[in-house]
Amino acid sequence: NFEAVLAEAKLAGNVILVIDQIDRIATAQDERIDLSEVITTILKDSSLPVIGIATPDDFSQYIRPNALFLKLFDKIDLDQPQDREVLQILISKSLQNLRQKGTSATFSSLVEIIDKTNQYVLDKKQPEKSLILLEDCISEAKVKRLSQIDTRLIDEILKIQTKIPLGEISKPEGEKLKKLEDLLHKRIIGQNEAIDQLAQAMRRARAEIDRSPRPIGSFLFLGP
Repeated sequence: NFEAVLAEAKLAGNVILVIDQIDRIATAQDERIDLSEVITTILKDSSLPVIGIATPDDFSQYIRPNALFLKLFDKIDLDQPQDREVLQILISKSLQNLRQKGTSATFSSLVEIIDKTNQYVLDKKQPEKSLILLEDCISEAKVKRLSQIDTRLIDEILKIQTKIPLGEISKPEGEKLKKLEDLLHKRIIGQNEAIDQLAQAMRRARAEIDRSPRPIGSFLFLGP
């Protein structure tokens, strides 16, 4: 079937074939399907333009080891767009959604989506992670019959996805933050200086004083 699709696209003469997640057909590893021989047969005369898309990690793991597959393509590295470009993408998506589903997003909420995904979603790249969060917020707003996405809804969705407390600090959480040292000392004997540093770092992070995407801190506890 795949060979027939390629042959038809090639015969048309006016098709540029785009294959997203092309790593899924570059190797039989991890339950993928190796169709590199089929592609080589169809593309040997370069008459069908093909664009394959893969993440850097998937390229290194699944495509780079396949020398036959590598010969078919020129590798082009694409950097993540800047926040300003991501914002334009989100604005366009938000306007499209407003026309189709009637749910809007404020400008500040779109900026918040970019800031929060940069800080808390580290396993994906921009603009993908911001678009995913926007879509999730749109779906949740529809379920809750909200006409507009706001920062509270963004924090609510991210809190569920990342298991990280976000948004306004509740009274019980505030009390826990005040007593962090005492709570930690119930499980760790001694290490007063390390506990103090850890608690301060956690309070700064929860208060969002430091909004960088770096880890809160790296702590090595030594001793008996």
